[in-house]
Parts: sequence; structure tokens; C-alpha cells
Amino acid sequence: MDPLSVTVAAVSLVAGIRTLLVSVNDFARKVRDAQSDIDLVKNELELVQYALVFLTDYDLIVPQALTVQFSGIITQTRGIVDQIKTSIDEQSAARISRRIRWVVSGREDMEKLRSSLEQHKSALDLAVDCLALYVSTTCLLNLQTSL
Repeated sequence: MDPLSVTVAAVSLVAGIRTLLVSVNDFARKVRDAQSDIDLVKNELELVQYALVFLTDYDLIVPQALTVQFSGIITQTRGIVDQIKTSIDEQSAARISRRIRWVVSGREDMEKLRSSLEQHKSALDLAVDCLALYVSTTCLLNLQTSL
């Protein structure tokens, strides 16, 4: 995957996260018992979003080795975001009381998804740190060469 494709995937995932945050906020308003759990998920989603926005700032600088890493992380994170959306949609459409359904199954499912999202966010953070280090090193080498 080329760096531009990584950027497109990152921008697409950011858009998906923004849409999901609207659904998550709506669900939290409807199911007050879910508020604290949903806040944790929202925080992770926002942190992933920030890392992806940082990544898009360096779209054409990403070396091939990191491009492969970013591609895998973004693809897997997209899957988790889709699962969170599906879970929220199912919880929202429940025929039985949303509150009861949340306590019986939703909370546990969402905690597993949040934990998985947190792990992927950490991997994304490490990859972004590697990119920042690569950019810094490249700039220093170019500066030394020009002197």
C-alpha cells in the first residue's frame, strides 16, 4: 500500500469515527446506565482520531516499512469501529428495555471492544512515534548533508 492510500484510509476512518461518536452520544443520552462505559469508549475513539489526523499530516513522508504497519493497524481499527457501531445499533434497536439489555449483555461486549480499541490505539501511537522519529532523523541528516 502506498502512503497516499494510507492517508485515504486514515481520513476515511476519521470520518467513520466522527459518525460513530454521534451515535454513541445519542445512545448515552437514552441509556443513562451506559454513560460511564460509553465515556471510556468515546475517549478511546477520540484518541484514535487524533493519532490518525497526525498521520495524515505526514502522508507522503511515510516510508514503505511503516506504510505496511499503518495499513494493518488502520484496517484492524476500522473493524473494531464497525463492531462498536453494530453493537450500539443493536442496543439502540432492542425491543426489550435498552437499560436491561445494556446491563445484561451490552456493557460486557462494549468493554471488550473498548479494550481492543485501546490496544490498537497504542499500536497506532507507537507507529506514529516511529514516523515522527523517522521524519526528525531524515531532517537532521538532510541538514548535516547540506552543511
